[in-house]
Amino acid sequence: MEIPMAQRIDHVAHAAVGIAVEGGITSRRNALATVFMVVVSLAKPLLSWTVGWSPSWGVEFGGSAAIICIGVVAWRVLQIRRLCRQGREFSGRVTRVQRVKDRARIDFEYHDRTCSHMAWQPVHATARVSRITAGLQVRVLALPGSPGTAIIPALFESAA
Repeated sequence: MEIPMAQRIDHVAHAAVGIAVEGGITSRRNALATVFMVVVSLAKPLLSWTVGWSPSWGVEFGGSAAIICIGVVAWRVLQIRRLCRQGREFSGRVTRVQRVKDRARIDFEYHDRTCSHMAWQPVHATARVSRITAGLQVRVLALPGSPGTAIIPALFESAA
């Protein structure tokens, strides 16, 4: 027996709200899980309703994961471009570098005229990142009015 589209969408919305509320919507993991669940749950009914094609579970899951990954990467690239265009330059200092396998997290602080701000940046653990140590003075780009949105632009410049 086929479930009507309106009932499927209603069921998906209730399930997604249940996940988000259970762990708190402010949790990044739960927010991403909620988005993923909604995309996966809507993929099959929307495809069968619009183009008459009903994908297998693997295609539905993999396609939904790809759509979300592309969205996350696009959001990050646009955020970095926005910082390069609109960000103000500050002098900063690396406070901690954490390396795990091929990834690293660089914690840094910078000062504007009124106070000190802390931020962090996830990066791939490259040769350039391996030369960064706690206490290193760096140039920081930060968005005015959003002190947590900051990057170390030297990590994005070419090695020329």
